[in-house]
Amino acid sequence: TYSTAPFVVSNPPSPSAAYAEVFSLGRWQNTVLPLPPGGTSVVMNGISCPTVGICVAVGWWFGSSTSGSVIETLSNSTWNQSVTPFPGYLDAISCPAIAMCVGVGGIAPTPNGSAPMLATLTGSTWTTVPITGSLKGHFSGVSCPNTSECVAVGGDDGGTDGAYVDSLHAGNW
Repeated sequence: TYSTAPFVVSNPPSPSAAYAEVFSLGRWQNTVLPLPPGGTSVVMNGISCPTVGICVAVGWWFGSSTSGSVIETLSNSTWNQSVTPFPGYLDAISCPAIAMCVGVGGIAPTPNGSAPMLATLTGSTWTTVPITGSLKGHFSGVSCPNTSECVAVGGDDGGTDGAYVDSLHAGNW
């Protein structure tokens, strides 16, 4: 039996670490995850495991003058951290296959507050997906039952845009 628990740490006991829990061989194991360089706190929001022993977790980090998305990947019992090149934060992730994931969240600040963000992993490269329209808010959930179909949901952060959904079909959002 193998599973993981999503982890959320905004003020960890150690100011330089976040934690992941992995259930393997009948017991939970706590793993310390370092903060990105310059980070003072981290929030890990979502996790997806496309196969036993391989997981991808997403969230965001912030420091005294900057912040951004963070991705932690578990492989061969080792967590590896990637600080993404795109702005914003990731709230959820779905990985229907090894090296194919979709992460969702938001970009903030923008002139209108925050804006929804989609990011995809293909092979070893993360890229953002342009969102058409002028939506405010963020995506908060995503589910991908296979590598060519996904649905992302979100909503305006208390504004007038309401709830929204975006879907991937045959490679097109």
